[in-house]
Amino acid sequence: MTAENQEPPSFESQPPPQPAAAKKDVWGILESLSKIIAALGIPVVLGAGGWVIQSTISQQTVSKDYVTIALGILQKDESKDGSQSNTGLRRWAVALLNSTSPVRLDPTTEQQLISGKLNIEIPQAKTLA
Repeated sequence: MTAENQEPPSFESQPPPQPAAAKKDVWGILESLSKIIAALGIPVVLGAGGWVIQSTISQQTVSKDYVTIALGILQKDESKDGSQSNTGLRRWAVALLNSTSPVRLDPTTEQQLISGKLNIEIPQAKTLA
């Protein structure tokens, strides 16, 4: 054998061996990604849901407080002193009740409440002794 008859070694014969991590199939990779997304996503979803619930409760509490104020205004008897000084407040209270109630007051009742001819009476709960 002479040096002229020898062929140079071929570098294309076999691909280099791949590490074990690179041999994972597609399903294994998707499974790993889904676990990561679930681990990060669940707290985010729970936090967003909690924020929405807390925001709704806060809004309902504020609405309840405004209704309490409006009812307090409409409970005062305007016909005793004859003055119409609270007409603007009574108009606001009626508008607030109409905006928060699922059933609106009819126009006649609205006018009577605004003018003070009609007052809202809230019965007090009696305690058993």
